[in-house]
Amino acid sequence: MIKFFRSEHVKKTGIILLIVCTIILVGCGDEQTNRDIQDTETPQQPEQEQQPGDSEDEETISSNGYEAIEQIDIDGYANGLVFTMSADGTRLIWGETDQRLANTKRANLWIEGETRLLDFPDDNIDYFFLSEQGNIIRNQADWDLPVEERHAIIVFNPETEETIEHVMNNDWDTILTPSRTNYSEEPHMYIRYKDYSEQVTLTFWDITQNEVQEIDLTDLVYSEEDEELHSYPRTAFIEDTNELILLIFDVGIVRYDLDSSTGEFVFTTDNLFAHNERSQTPILTYDNRYALYATFDAEDDMTHMAFDLETEEELEIGMGVATFPLQDGTVILFDYDDTFQHFDPSTGDLSEIHAPDLSDGDSIDNFTISADGSTIAYVVRDDDNESTLYIVSLF
Repeated sequence: MIKFFRSEHVKKTGIILLIVCTIILVGCGDEQTNRDIQDTETPQQPEQEQQPGDSEDEETISSNGYEAIEQIDIDGYANGLVFTMSADGTRLIWGETDQRLANTKRANLWIEGETRLLDFPDDNIDYFFLSEQGNIIRNQADWDLPVEERHAIIVFNPETEETIEHVMNNDWDTILTPSRTNYSEEPHMYIRYKDYSEQVTLTFWDITQNEVQEIDLTDLVYSEEDEELHSYPRTAFIEDTNELILLIFDVGIVRYDLDSSTGEFVFTTDNLFAHNERSQTPILTYDNRYALYATFDAEDDMTHMAFDLETEEELEIGMGVATFPLQDGTVILFDYDDTFQHFDPSTGDLSEIHAPDLSDGDSIDNFTISADGSTIAYVVRDDDNESTLYIVSLF
């Protein structure tokens, strides 16, 4: 079995570099290319469908509780920034590039067995993603409009081709950068940090009520930290209690009550890495009981953890690359042996559910699993840099 990322140095510095690259891309969208991200058109009918022979799903292979339902050749390289699946496993969007570590040039959608090349402008495809409900989410900046109407989140349903525009009605004139980690349709909200160095401030947008709240966390964060933060905190919203959960790198975990505008640290540590960028998933389990993060050992390998918000105790999940919370409250771990493992916080049991069949020289570039646990997708790249997308149904 090929060690995923061992040859590419899954070290703390390497992972931080990945996040820095991601932040730079977002920053470019926020600062340098703001004026270029004009009011992009709603995607038209798909301009191209997958040609016969490109998908090798004529015969499915069943073994050990899974079925390979799709095998699709990738044109060029798969982009790690654009690789998300709907919660029910019926839709997957992925980006393709002509060179490794380049901006996305093509966006593809797999929807209930059909593959489409989407007709998107290529100036900000890197910021598109598929929501859990199966909608394609992107930002919009129309500089011809008044500042209060300029910035919006666009929701496009690829099945009905319906487009909904959510405008953030304020005068901040700030590009919106929705992602799977800061945007949700249920509850419908968007969170973004305005600053995280000397001042730690975020905006919380209740899209259902169209209310925007600015939250200053500076005093709270720096009550536990003497140095400036090197990355913005990762945040989740718990609707039932109207509170935010914040994971602050190498500082700790905060619970913040939106009603009283007060918060407190429930866990402090100098070894906490909120590593949900790789999986593009929320930082909480679906039952809102556990916060998911990683720690580093002396070799800078990651051990994934779950912090119990009820008992304030840590649970060890296992060593690996990323975690994916499932709707039943359990967690999937993609480990360093390129294996998908299932973790049950209630019992502490960790068990293998799928191991991709890899040859010598193969590596996995992208991977994801649907939130209902029914479907896995991953991209295998061989020695010749030829990439293949596999979509696997679990049962």
